[in-house]
Amino acid sequence: MLKDNRGYLEHEMLFKLPTLSVVREIQIGFVNYGPNETELIIEPISVLVQAGVEQDNLNLVCTLDIV
Repeated sequence: MLKDNRGYLEHEMLFKLPTLSVVREIQIGFVNYGPNETELIIEPISVLVQAGVEQDNLNLVCTLDIV
């Protein structure tokens, strides 16, 4: 878990594929929760997808949309 310069928590997941691959679709799911019946906490606010051949040289590919 990382904190950015504004204090927001960031979670990083790194997937290392055994060969150079073309990824055409990404789907990811998160569980939302609410402390009571009138409030729903949705996390994360956004998901950024980065890609590259080397971990130290990743480029932003897209931001995932909520479905």
